[in-house]
Formats: sequence, C-alpha cells, structure tokens
Amino acid sequence: MGLSGFSEMGVVRRNARASRFAHHAGVVLSAGLLTAGVIVFVAPAAGAQGTTYYVGNVAAGSSGSVTDCSSNTNTDCTLDDAVAAFNNDASGVTDTIDFIAPSGTYGTLGAALTNSATLVVNGNGATNTLVTGAGANQVFSVNSGTVVSISSLTVEDGAASSTPGAGIVNSGTLTVTNAVVTGNHGTGSGAAGGGIANLGSLTLTGVTVSNNAAGSAGGGIANMASLALTNVTVSNNTTAGAGGGIASIQGSATIDNSQVTGNSATGSMGSAGGGIVSGTMGTGPSGTLTLTNSQVTGNTTSGGGGGILNHAGTATVTNSQINGNTAADGGGIVSGSGNGGVTILGATLIVTGSQVNGNTATSGNGGPAGGGVANGGTATVDSSQVNGNNAPGGGGGGIANHGLLTLSNSQVDNNAAPTDMSANVGIGGGVANFNAPGVHNSGVMTATNTTLTGNSSAGPGAGVNNQTGASFTGASLTITSNTSGNWGGGIYNDGTVNLGGPTASPGTISGNVANQGGGVYNSSTFNGYAATIVGNTTSGAGDAGGGIYNTTTGGILNLSYSTVAGNVSDRGAGFAEGISGGGGSWRASTVAGNNTPGGSEQDCSIPTGDTALTSLGGNVIGDSTCGLTGSTDRQGAAAQGYWMNGTDGGAFNFHTGFSGSVPGAGAHVNNVVAIARAPDNQGYWMVGRDGGVFAFGSAKFHGSVPGLGIHVSNIVAMVPTPDGGGYYLVGTDGGVFAFGNAVYQGSLPGLGVHVNNIVGATRTPDGGGYLLVGSDGGLFAFGDAVYGGSLPGLSIHVNNIVGITPTTDGTGYYLVGSDGGLFAFGDAQFKGSVPGVGVHVNNVVAVSAAPDMRGYWLFGSDGGVYAFNAGPNTGAQFFGSLPGLSVHVTNVIGGTGT
Repeated sequence: MGLSGFSEMGVVRRNARASRFAHHAGVVLSAGLLTAGVIVFVAPAAGAQGTTYYVGNVAAGSSGSVTDCSSNTNTDCTLDDAVAAFNNDASGVTDTIDFIAPSGTYGTLGAALTNSATLVVNGNGATNTLVTGAGANQVFSVNSGTVVSISSLTVEDGAASSTPGAGIVNSGTLTVTNAVVTGNHGTGSGAAGGGIANLGSLTLTGVTVSNNAAGSAGGGIANMASLALTNVTVSNNTTAGAGGGIASIQGSATIDNSQVTGNSATGSMGSAGGGIVSGTMGTGPSGTLTLTNSQVTGNTTSGGGGGILNHAGTATVTNSQINGNTAADGGGIVSGSGNGGVTILGATLIVTGSQVNGNTATSGNGGPAGGGVANGGTATVDSSQVNGNNAPGGGGGGIANHGLLTLSNSQVDNNAAPTDMSANVGIGGGVANFNAPGVHNSGVMTATNTTLTGNSSAGPGAGVNNQTGASFTGASLTITSNTSGNWGGGIYNDGTVNLGGPTASPGTISGNVANQGGGVYNSSTFNGYAATIVGNTTSGAGDAGGGIYNTTTGGILNLSYSTVAGNVSDRGAGFAEGISGGGGSWRASTVAGNNTPGGSEQDCSIPTGDTALTSLGGNVIGDSTCGLTGSTDRQGAAAQGYWMNGTDGGAFNFHTGFSGSVPGAGAHVNNVVAIARAPDNQGYWMVGRDGGVFAFGSAKFHGSVPGLGIHVSNIVAMVPTPDGGGYYLVGTDGGVFAFGNAVYQGSLPGLGVHVNNIVGATRTPDGGGYLLVGSDGGLFAFGDAVYGGSLPGLSIHVNNIVGITPTTDGTGYYLVGSDGGLFAFGDAQFKGSVPGVGVHVNNVVAVSAAPDMRGYWLFGSDGGVYAFNAGPNTGAQFFGSLPGLSVHVTNVIGGTGT
C-alpha cells in the first residue's frame, strides 16, 4: 500500500550540549493524500440531494451481495459497503451513514472513499457503536477538501506502522462530537498521532482520546494545521517521542474546558512534553497553543516539559491548572529552551490566572531544572500561582529562567530545590535566574506585586537566586519565610538586582533564614530603593549578616531610603561585610534594632581593614558599629533628636538641626496641624488645616490643596514618601490628596465610607500603602499596608486617639490618646504610657517611634515630652522639653523624632 501523506515523519534531534533542557524532539509532518488501507473521505463535487446509508452488518470489508445501502431494512450492508456506496454517489450535498442496530462493534478494512461529498457519520452512542481497526488497520481518513462530521461512536484498536493516525487521519475538515478515540497504536518513527493525526481542520467537542500510542509524536493527537478542542479529555496516551497527549507541531491548537491528564512521553525518540508539545525543533515553523479553562495534570516525560513543552511560537495559558506533572526539567512547563541555554525561535509563553502547582523536575541534566516553569524564551506570568513545585536535581524549584521573564500579581510559594549544592543544583527555591549563552537569552527577570514565600533550597537563594550576568528588577514584592541551607535566604545575587525606585515600592524582605545573608547575600551589584529588610535570621557555622551580607571585591551594595531592622545574627545582625568586602553607599536609610541571638544590638560588622559603605547622608543607625561618618548621619541612641511645631508654624528643635519656621519666613497663620521630617533628617514639612504646605531645609515643596484650587479646612495629617519626593495630605473624612511621587491608593469617601473622625495617618516603609486612624482607634488600610488590629476590634471604646506612628519595619504601629495612653499592635513593643507612670494629663497631641523600635516619644500641647525606652542607650531618649526651657505655650500640635 502506498503512503503519500505525513511522509518523512522524522524526528529532528539536537546535540545535547547545545540544549539546556535536553531530550526535546520535534516532528516534521507534511500534508498529502492518504490511501494506505483506510477509510478515505474525498471532497465532493456539486450534485443532487444527499443519501443516507445504513450499516447493519458488523463484519469488516464488503459483504459481496449488497446492492443498496440506502434501505434501513437491509442488514447486510457493512461499513465498508456504505463507504463504497458513498464513493459512487453523485450527490453534492450532505450524505449520512447511520448504524441500524442500537449497539455493535463494526470492523473496517479501510476501503478508500473516492467520491466528493460532505458526510455525516452518526453512531448510537460512544458505548454502543464501536468502529474498530481490529489491531490491523487505520480506522478513518479524511482527504483535503472533504467535510466530515463523526459523532456518538468509538474509534478503537486502529493500527499503523510508520504511518500517522492509527485511529483517524484528517487532511480536510473534520468535526468529532461526543465520541471516544481509544486503544489505537502507531509504531515506528513515522507513526505520529496514535489516536488522531491532523493535517487540515479538526474540531473535537465532548470527545475522549485515551490509551492511544504513537511511535514518534502525539500519543493522543498530532496536529499540523488547525486544532480546536472543547470539553475534551486526552488521557493516558503514550509516545516514544514528543507530546504524550498532544503534539501540535505547527499551525494552531486551541484547547478550552478540557483535560490533558496521565499522558507520558518516554522512550528513544527524543521524548518531551508529557502532556502537550507545541512547535517544531530546529528550523521548522512555529505553532500557536491557546489553553483556556483547562487542566494539564499528572503527565510525565523523561525529557522537558512534564505538562507543556513550548518549542516555538506562542503558548497562552489562561485560567488553567498545570499541576502534578513530572519531567527531567520544566516539571510543569518548558518554553523556548533546551538544557544548555539555547533559545529556540523566540518562543513566547503567556500565563494568566492559572496554577502551575505541585510539579517536579527530576534531574535538570546538571543545569537549571525549573520544578514549575523552565523558560528560555519570553515568558509572562500574571495573576497566577507557581506553588509547591520541586526541583531535586537542578535549580529553580518554582521557576528556572534564562530568557526574559515578567512576573506580576502572582505567587511563587512553597517551592523547593532540595539537593545539596553542586554547580547549578539545589539553588533558587522560588526562582533561579540564569545567564546562559544563546539568542535573546539574557536571564532578565522583572517581578511586581508578587509573593515569594515559604520556598527552600539546599544551595544559595531560597527566594531568588540571581546568577552571574543575570538581572532582576523588582517592585512591590513580598519575599518572606524562605529558607536556604547556604547563602541568601531571601535573595542571593551574583548579577544585578534593582529593587524599587522613585515611583516604585520594592516591598519587603522578611522572615528569611540562611547561613549567611538571611535577607540578602550580595556578591555583585544590589540597588535597594525604599527597601524594607526586616526580621531575617542567620544560623549555622560562620553565620553573619542577618539582614544583608556583602562580600567579595565585586560586591556593590547601594541602599537609599531603606530600612534594615529587627534582623538577628551572631555577626552583623543588620549588615555584615565579608573579608575584602565590596563597596557601595547608604543614603537616608535606617539600620537599627538588629540583634545577636543573645539580644545585644549589633547593627553592622565591618572587618578590620575594610572600609564601610560610603555615606550619602541622612542615615539613622541604632548603634555605632556601621562606621558611617557623614555629617548628617545619626549613630547610636544618643544621637537621636526630635522636633515639635505649634499651630502658628513655630518650630522647636531638640538635639537636631533647626531648619526654619513659618513665622521666621514672615508668614502669620494659626492653622498648622502637623509636622513631618524629611528622610535625611535635614528638614521638615508643616501642613495647615487648609492643605497649605510649608517646606524647610531639605524638604521639597511638591504642591498643596489650595494650589489645586480646592478649598478645605479639615486636613489633619501629612505623610511623606520614603524618599521625600512626594507626600500625602489626609482629611478628617479620610480623603487623601497625593502630591509628587506619592501614589494614590484609595480613600474612605472612595469606598463609600462616611466618617469625620480621622486624626492621623502613616505609610508603609516602602511607600506602597498607608493607614488612617480615627479618634475611636479604628484603622483603615490602603495599598500594601497591613491591618494589624484596632481598638474597636478589641472591644475598647474610646474617643480620644490623637495620633499613630509605625514601627521602623512597618509591621506594627502605636496609637496614642490625649491622656498619653498607648496601644501597641503588630510587632510594636509596649514600653509604657503616661497613665502608667501615674501622670494625669489630657494634652498629648502626637507620638513618634524611635528608629530602633525600642521606644517612642509622646508630645504634649505645652511642649512637654515623654520618652519611653528599654534602657539608657536604647529606644527614645529624652533631650529636653519646652517647659524645661521655661517656655510656656499651649499650641504645640505635632512632633516627630529623627
């Protein structure tokens, strides 16, 4: 028998050394007429009305005595007789084949159809009407230009040797509905599409394609043109090549509301893509895969892409689950690359609203594995989960990237790279970002509004491992509770990291654990802008750098407007520099409240002979261990200070610089309601009840409410952004006005909440959110601000709250009443109150937390100051008051510490 279609079904291989994700095979298919012992449907010519042919004989082949299959009482007509009658019908409209008996198994020898007509084949239900190749023949074939619909039957036990489509081969337009394609087997290198091979237009609806096998590609389905699946199950199919369930080599594959489960691609033919493979290998054409509302689960391959392998073209995954798959690399998805780092044909992967969970990459072939996703092309992951994946044999428990990766609004949580560190093995529990050779393969990763939580690695970088030459840019990230058995619990960097910026909040690196660099381990270039690095820990032999460890002569660390607080380590609890440490700078940053396990503060550790990071001014250091010598730096508790302001805009400075006042500028007002310090402690703002703003020293004017032509008289609070490039003004109704680089995150009127009791506000350390507080102690959180509790929530009923101040790390806050009563939430530590020391007042107007989180100042309307702390050298220290200077006023309205 001759074969002129799907010719040269060869497997294109590549040298494993040029491929980072190895053993991925592509299949080259070519279209043509198929007449190899199958039922062939040939395109119709125009003609008369169609005919219905009735099949009543279950035997294969012709009965030899049938002259008329159009009678529904003639039970001698076999399926092959009906096909022969169809071939001789001159009708140009729709012909039909029906089966007389309610149930039966019908054989076929594969008689070729030479007529040109549209055909409908109707079974009596997939469990009742079975069409079989009896393990010897292909079952159905549709030629180019022919339109065929098959429904309500089962196609089973088809066979093909080095020929595609053991069950069905389509080169025309084929629709299959409410059917089963099962138990078909193709053997040999050309046997693609064990269940179905498609060269034309194929639509499946309500179909099960199961337990088929292919010798080369597409255990269930092989596609070369246009494929559409709706409500389809592709399960338990196998191939020795690529695409255990589906191999869509070129053209398009659209899969909706379907399941691809339990398929496998294992064998000697370049196995890859346990569930689905899309696109060719080598220089062939690309394919397009669209997966929507579907599940790709429990698939297996000995190569790459347990769930999906996207060689080239675009794969779009929306509202789907890629879960529980297993591969050598890319347990869930591989896109655009093989092991060795060569990007293939610019593959693009887009994942939206989906899960890539519980997948495993077993080996990684000594390179980046990617338990969930392995990317070497261009990948975008948005509003998705990459959780609970495992890469025991390589890097990137959740994601291994050495292409272009964009993560947004997503979770990369509880992934693992558990193998002992060796080369690229056991690194990057959440994400491993590599730089490897190849086209468009620069290891560039951007992540925004994403969590990397609960990941673990035996090697460096439990949250993120950023390799040599790679770059990682992040904003609004939560990198927390990750654990490394080596370096960098949150981030390990040997490339370039940029977190945050003047218009982007970096987020928080907290609660991570490692041997060195509990939060961050840096040996290259790390830039943090308004970064919050808090509550991280190191443990084990030689542990150092609870917050940050900076090492090697290439380690350049630059921090601006950032917070390093509450970290724990035996050496350099906040910041530790390795021997021959690198360089960098600190600008207007706070490093305070970092402790050894025994509780002693040790904010920095700089080895003898090494130079501390360059100060760009305005830093606040809890102790004197960091070696900063800038004239505007403040080191140790004794170097703290505070300002107070009056309703007339008068300013009073204690142990800090005077930058000016409203009366001193020749202005006469009586409506000032608050003062806010500039990030570098070299200036301050004041704000009036009308939203007018006065800027002094290094504080810059960014606009005012009157300047917008808006007239109000209810402003009560001012909150600067971390770098002082903007500020928020807040009204008693919870209205919020944003100026400069302040980003509006919402307001109470915008939520339809109507109040008139807001008395204060504060922001998160990264500037990505803010909290508003009412006089009753009610709290309202916006942006990335975390609600940590309120007085009404504790069933405490008051109406005298006058202010709020956050802890340095932003995970707690204090509320103060006019009587000096103090309420602590989150990690805020209660150190006392005015009533608690037996003092009875009703004039407290403001509260400000000490930078080391071990105390706070309370300010009275008479300029009295109450300092609460944990000891003589910690917390808020007392530097004087207006009554102590014999200055008698009653108009102090605000205060802030430095």
